[in-house]
Amino acid sequence: MTDSDRMQVPDRIGLDGQLDVAISGAKPGDVVTVTAALDTPEGIHWRSSADFVADGSGEVRLSANEPVAGSYKGADANGLLWSLAPDDRPKAEATKLPLEPLRVGIAATCGGRDIGQAEVVIEQVASGVTQVPVRQDGLYGELFVPAGEGPFRPVLVLGGSEGDVNPRVAAFLAANGYLALALGYFGAPGLPPELVDIDIEYFERGIALLRSRPDADGPLAVVGRSRGGELSLLLGLYLGIETVVAYVPSPIVHSGIKNTGETWLSDVPSWRYEGKPVPYMSHTDGKLYVEDGVILCTPTYLDCLDDWDRVEAAMLALEESRSNVLLLSGAKDMVWPSALYSEIALARLRRRRDGRQRHVMCAGAGHVFVAPVLPATLTIVRHTQVDERLDLGGFPHANAAAGGRALHEMLRALAGDTTDDESWT
Repeated sequence: MTDSDRMQVPDRIGLDGQLDVAISGAKPGDVVTVTAALDTPEGIHWRSSADFVADGSGEVRLSANEPVAGSYKGADANGLLWSLAPDDRPKAEATKLPLEPLRVGIAATCGGRDIGQAEVVIEQVASGVTQVPVRQDGLYGELFVPAGEGPFRPVLVLGGSEGDVNPRVAAFLAANGYLALALGYFGAPGLPPELVDIDIEYFERGIALLRSRPDADGPLAVVGRSRGGELSLLLGLYLGIETVVAYVPSPIVHSGIKNTGETWLSDVPSWRYEGKPVPYMSHTDGKLYVEDGVILCTPTYLDCLDDWDRVEAAMLALEESRSNVLLLSGAKDMVWPSALYSEIALARLRRRRDGRQRHVMCAGAGHVFVAPVLPATLTIVRHTQVDERLDLGGFPHANAAAGGRALHEMLRALAGDTTDDESWT
């Protein structure tokens, strides 16, 4: 802990950590303003602040005290972090936060005088975790190896329609003792430029690489988000993967996404297996909904449900899957109706009557769950593949809460716990 006379701040926290700041030195009833500041390499300045009334001992604690004004509401240890807002929103919408350690400055003032200043480092790749680039056998990814000798359970981590790799979840898994390969499958060097005609055999090679390592042991798991969530359910079914964690997924296989022209309203396969397209739903007769230059995709996907025969033809036969499955969805998802999709998937999985499936729907959350120590204020982003602004849906506080819940539930699922978690608050 950084311990001064008047402010205590943790030196470092992980993606599931807490910024439990404690401040003293004010008079009872004084208003104490606490601010957070983060500068990212792209030149974006992120700021947040909150005002608190000091208690009878002249103290403020973020985890226990509710702000009377500021960038968030309710007592929340991480409120100053997830409510960080950028000074250049258009630039921030088109920029991903780096995976490097993030240094956040914390300052407290009272009546115009400084009470204390400190810095907390958000450690996204834990100490001892090794990041190894994977550029072999046509694969493109980042392998995260836990500290120690192992053996470690292998996990394949898949991103969505933004392309490239999804390293943050893989880094978190490695911090918790899993050998995690964040594997790109399009939109990266040496890979297809679009989410079109992606061979399932490519993922078999990634799985083979994971299993061939001497520090890998135990049944394979796959974690996927969005189109990667759809893919994770597909891989679980086709390849017999032990555990599937599907963030905001779909049990319906959708058409591919082209970078220009047709974009989402396409009639091209996303996936191929053994040289044949995986049956999918075409979107050529759909309508794209746009409000103030922002695309809302969920209404388009809901329109596609009108023809149930067409839906069934593109539906994964999840009742035949042998996987333990965790489904994570956002009730306010505006990219596609992940909560409804997850309920459809759950209904198919329950035909197995084995109890090895759960759906955790996060109220108020959208399409992207944010680790609660990272900024969650961007609910509209610029999609890097098609260069369009997308409404992700959800509220910042709910997206941050969903991020913490999802990390917790993912670890439980990987540990083999499929029971309802009544302890979560």
